Amino acid sequence: MTPCAFCSGRIDEDGFCVECGLPAGTVSRPADPVSLPAVSGSRTLRAADGLVSVPVPSGKDPSTRVISDPGRVRFSRRCRKGHFINFTYAGQPAVLKGFCPTCQTPFDFEPRLAPGELVADQYEVVGPIAHGGLGWVYLARDRHLNDNYVALKGLIQPDDPTAVSLEVSERRFLISLDHPNIVRIYNFVTHDDSRGERGGYIVMEYLDGQSLGEVLANRQARPEPEHVLAYGYEILLALDYLHGRGLLYCDMKPDNVIITPERMKVIDIGGVRRDDDRSSPIVGTYGFQVSAKEIRERGLTVRSDIYAVGRTLDKLLGVGGPSRTGLAVESLRRLIQRASHQDWERRFASAAEMLEQLRGVLREVRSFQPEHVPAAFESSTVFEPSAELLDGGLSAASPLERWTRDRGGALLGLPPAAALVARGLPVPKADPDDPAAGLLASIGNTTARGLLDQLSEVRRSPEVGLRRCRAHLELDELDEAESSLSGDGWRVTWHHGLLALAREEYGTALSCFDRVYGALPGETAPKLARAFCQELLGDLRAAEEGFDVVWRRDRSQTNAAFGLVRLRVRAGDRSAAVGVLDGVPKVAQHHDAARVAAVRVLSEELPGGNLPGADDLTRATRLLASLVLDGGEPTGKVRDRLTAAVREARDRSAPDDEARRELERSYLRLAEQATTWQDRGRLVDLAHSVRPWSLL
Repeated sequence: MTPCAFCSGRIDEDGFCVECGLPAGTVSRPADPVSLPAVSGSRTLRAADGLVSVPVPSGKDPSTRVISDPGRVRFSRRCRKGHFINFTYAGQPAVLKGFCPTCQTPFDFEPRLAPGELVADQYEVVGPIAHGGLGWVYLARDRHLNDNYVALKGLIQPDDPTAVSLEVSERRFLISLDHPNIVRIYNFVTHDDSRGERGGYIVMEYLDGQSLGEVLANRQARPEPEHVLAYGYEILLALDYLHGRGLLYCDMKPDNVIITPERMKVIDIGGVRRDDDRSSPIVGTYGFQVSAKEIRERGLTVRSDIYAVGRTLDKLLGVGGPSRTGLAVESLRRLIQRASHQDWERRFASAAEMLEQLRGVLREVRSFQPEHVPAAFESSTVFEPSAELLDGGLSAASPLERWTRDRGGALLGLPPAAALVARGLPVPKADPDDPAAGLLASIGNTTARGLLDQLSEVRRSPEVGLRRCRAHLELDELDEAESSLSGDGWRVTWHHGLLALAREEYGTALSCFDRVYGALPGETAPKLARAFCQELLGDLRAAEEGFDVVWRRDRSQTNAAFGLVRLRVRAGDRSAAVGVLDGVPKVAQHHDAARVAAVRVLSEELPGGNLPGADDLTRATRLLASLVLDGGEPTGKVRDRLTAAVREARDRSAPDDEARRELERSYLRLAEQATTWQDRGRLVDLAHSVRPWSLL
């Protein structure tokens, strides 16, 4: 079949898309009798726990939504044997009643309820307003409750009175559902229509809003990534509620989610079934439902609902994406890819698990907003925070060899050693389901060798293997570390990445961390690890993107900050490097290290012969005076070396007698640190070389 130009569906033999129902060649959706006006922005909904403002269309009189000519409404028509039916000619309304041209099975898609008809002696039908997977949806007035508007939707088996009675009885449990993101069901009723056929109907609250399907149809105003995430956030809250009660939704798609000024609501509850139900008719929509093979082998499951959420978000996101959100849009795509993976095992196991990763991606997307305030600390449910500083030596004062061995020169901003990175990256939290999780949690701080000795008496488990791997890695016993790993899963892949990094196999390490990124798109640790690999590989643009997205989200991630600083230093951008260091909050573990690094960046030469200016040196001098160094002592080795570097820069920038006298005193202070007479002599000679001349 030919691909549809409007969506990702296919054109059938009758010339219509089997997914969106539009004719071949359609590039924009035509005006629909039930469409609301484009979003005006006059109303907004605070979604995702108030993180995102989602535009809501202006309201309209519910009676104006009634469809006067059902034949002009496009929806996917199939006969009872599954064949597609499309009877149109020369722009005329579609035939709603007849016989399937493929198998001659009779079909009838006409609305079963007429305007004015009274259902269950209570609900007066106004008219049809939409068509869903189970048939027409009608607007009605509740004559027992002040003529309030309600929506009526047919059940699955309208032409079998026995099945209708059983279904109404069995689905009474849906009335007890009480969640702000799920349409409220008031009643289940039966009704004999004008044809004498008994049908079952769900009576639901009428929602004044716009469906995500209508948002999708408005191609001039595609949702922003943060709006797509907000939609997913609210949908997953509803599904998590259903799944927690042993229920499956089964028919998630954009048309089944309504945005109102008060809430985003999942509608079309008629297809909800118990998670152990293997006999009820299956409700679903092509393009959003899992494969027939999966349904045969596994039935409908929580993960089939997750798949439909992924497909729904994929439709809403569309192609492309604004560059202003950097790596965050890639994180959103990876979230969608995992949710809608064809492999059942690769999908999120629950709505709660996907929601946790979606929150992280949303924080990433929001971090690119001008009004965003980064978190001082952002906890993770799967990674322990790392205490190691991976700054590439930027926060350490120059060694004495800079002066005794003439090892000065520009500050290069080189990455830290790969082995240090491998040992300093965040550690995955132990899997709570591991049989040894409790025992491992009880082990206190000990040396790597001591830990291995303790674990020698413990029965092997995946987490024991990971703990042994990290102990061997710390001891630089890489072969033994690798032999400790077994099985699969993202935790094992993460440790394979650490080992590849320690062996300086940067491409392999990057591949491992990239797979973890795909499994955990909302976590910062995989992005940080990828960025280090990219920096070591020389792909500085990709490294900057990774460090940047982590730093924007969480100001406790000082290793990401130092990654950005190194790249700014290499580019000779002094002010940008210092700007990043200024952003390290006082509560951050490595705040003092960032201030030391700022002194160095302000006072030392950068690549390309970039020398500090007078303002830079003035600020470096003030900052150095405020630092607590050498255990709080007013003088010491670290302060003396930093002071000497600043005074050298000042002497180069604006030499005068006072600057030379200060530099002479610094060199003599450094001479006191020398451990050999040769080094002491060189430093004393340096001091004499800058002594100002005086006339006697």
